[in-house]
Amino acid sequence: AVTDVRELVNCILDKTTAAVLSEITGDAIEQHGKDLGPIVAGAVRKRLVPDMESLIMLFKNAAYTQGFTSAIGSRSLP
Repeated sequence: AVTDVRELVNCILDKTTAAVLSEITGDAIEQHGKDLGPIVAGAVRKRLVPDMESLIMLFKNAAYTQGFTSAIGSRSLP
């Protein structure tokens, strides 16, 4: 579920790991050498920001909906 914090954290870490590993190639190491760190960080950030914004928005909306549903449910009690 979108409201499962552990699942959200694992999803973020999986996406981050995949993005980092895809950027670190033999060619990239050869081409950029010691400057590879900042280059990889920039590329990973560029790839992950849209995904992370989307995931966090889904999480926020799901949490809001759960709170709203709970509030509505508590009002209907006699």
